[in-house]
Amino acid sequence: MKKILLFTFVIIALAACGNSDEKEDIMDNANHEGAVETQISVEHIDDQSDVIVTTHKIWIKGTQHKTVEKRDTIPSLGNFSETNDNGEQIAGKKDYELYITIK
Repeated sequence: MKKILLFTFVIIALAACGNSDEKEDIMDNANHEGAVETQISVEHIDDQSDVIVTTHKIWIKGTQHKTVEKRDTIPSLGNFSETNDNGEQIAGKKDYELYITIK
């Protein structure tokens, strides 16, 4: 049951972001009466490795009850190099695309 609630919240949060530049669907804050707020990010640590960070904030009756953070080391995707619209060469680290599947 907890997993269903967590994944439901994550999907709602992701849907609010959308691909549109309009900001009408972006949430400023979640219902803190009983919710799990989840943040997923990838940090580049070196040329060989990245770290995926998953943070869950558990809210009960308006109070943050607990924060759970999980870190996993994953292989780096390497670097990219491309030319921007001004003809300048830019380079950086490749980023992972994040997808969430709910069953």
